[in-house]
Amino acid sequence: LIHTKSSGHAKGVVLAHEMGLGKTLIALSALACDMTEMRATFSQMGKNAPKMQALIIVPNSVLWNWKSEIEKFFQGPNSPLKNILVVHRSNTQIDSFPSTAAELLKYDALITTFGTLASSGIYRLAENFEYLIVDEAHRLRNKKTDNHKLMLHVRNKSRKMILLTGTPINNDLEDLVSLIALLG
Repeated sequence: LIHTKSSGHAKGVVLAHEMGLGKTLIALSALACDMTEMRATFSQMGKNAPKMQALIIVPNSVLWNWKSEIEKFFQGPNSPLKNILVVHRSNTQIDSFPSTAAELLKYDALITTFGTLASSGIYRLAENFEYLIVDEAHRLRNKKTDNHKLMLHVRNKSRKMILLTGTPINNDLEDLVSLIALLG
């Protein structure tokens, strides 16, 4: 686990576990805990918490698994992850994807793939998300790829990122360095 900080506040982590050790559940638990803590902090200050949302980018092969994990473990009455939208052509439950920031406000998290993120235009609205989770983040290690460039466009200075990978170093240490650079 590599944790980075900016101005004393958590900026993001690279979660590097082997396959099957629960990276998805760990990331979702961290997300839910942080969202709950942020809401409690605002409440103690006597203020309403701003809408906190997560953008979760995953490979096609695990897209629906992420949604089912959220539904299985994070649907209690106080869960910050109640309203989830899968933004993908395989989602036949919706007529169209949100196209404005206002349309996104009813969702706590959007789950999508790199391809859908780029083609749907959702990435233009990504600045409205407090959290960014990327599964199989080792696909971002080459700074010349479209996916790496897309992530640079999507992240902003206040975003909290969780990058999940089973192989943080594939060829050399520069693979890991490029992931850490994404965290800012």
